Amino acid sequence: MDTRTIIIICGPTGVGKSDFAELLAQQISGEIVNMDLGQFYTPLSIGTAKPDWRNARVPHHLFDILDTPQNFTVVQYRDRLLQTCNALWERNVTPVVVGGSMFYLKSLFFPPAVAHEGLWRGYAAENADASHHNVNEGGWEELNAIDPDRAAALHKNDTYRINRAMEIWRTKGIKPSLYQPNLEMPCNVIMLYLTRNRDDLYARIDTRVIMMLQAGWLDEVRPLCDTPWETFLHEKKLIGYNELLGYLHQSDEGDDFDSVIRIIQQRSRHYAKRQQTFWRGLEKRLKDSYQAERTSQYTLETDTVNLTLWDVNLYIKQLLDRLKNR
Repeated sequence: MDTRTIIIICGPTGVGKSDFAELLAQQISGEIVNMDLGQFYTPLSIGTAKPDWRNARVPHHLFDILDTPQNFTVVQYRDRLLQTCNALWERNVTPVVVGGSMFYLKSLFFPPAVAHEGLWRGYAAENADASHHNVNEGGWEELNAIDPDRAAALHKNDTYRINRAMEIWRTKGIKPSLYQPNLEMPCNVIMLYLTRNRDDLYARIDTRVIMMLQAGWLDEVRPLCDTPWETFLHEKKLIGYNELLGYLHQSDEGDDFDSVIRIIQQRSRHYAKRQQTFWRGLEKRLKDSYQAERTSQYTLETDTVNLTLWDVNLYIKQLLDRLKNR
């Protein structure tokens, strides 16, 4: 592929994105780029379904890039993703971006306002009054005065989103609840949304939870107890980790572990449903956009992988031919 094109493989958890991406990347001599939040972090492997990327047949990028429990914002991700893609394009390699973190996916097309950390810290310092009110609460109160609709949707301690809302107001003069990022297409995109019928998907999710636990997921979580990672995981709400941390803090491990498994399975299924809902909204927004012709979107049933890969190669050829003729 000699155009600035990326292939994005997305879809709900458990649908088979990683296996499909590796097969496709092998066929087109592409390289895989991560788009899954949990897989950025070195200590989180089994519970995030991180592929064995070091031993994979094709090179992988943006896996295990963070060794400490720090936030990796959508702004930071988009910048890092485009840097990686540019490096691959320079080698005439097509990036195959794969993952289920839909807010990161959305940021590729609709980049959020760039963070202004210094501005926020200055605001916080100026507004820390003599009564020592919580800075976050003060931020929420100001946001509420400006935009009650956005404030009502946020917890008073949700520093990150309050921060983001105030950035939008102070830099753009637009109420955060009304702000819609503009579409910015950094390249040509082939988007492959993988799906399965619901019963099949949910059965795969339930089975995968069992397989993760058999592979040592609980032992992966154990060293994270009573460390900054535990606080971070509670904030991020990565499915399964909080449940296992809670279980490890029980006075008598072994009590009702089956119920913990069922909760993780249920929350994983609910997460898959939310991913599907998010995708439908993003898909519609892209189709309605004035630059949608630079995106080619396909929904693929993944029950017959060989047939699907054959179809994908035809789609890619057709799209590239169309782009060359524009």
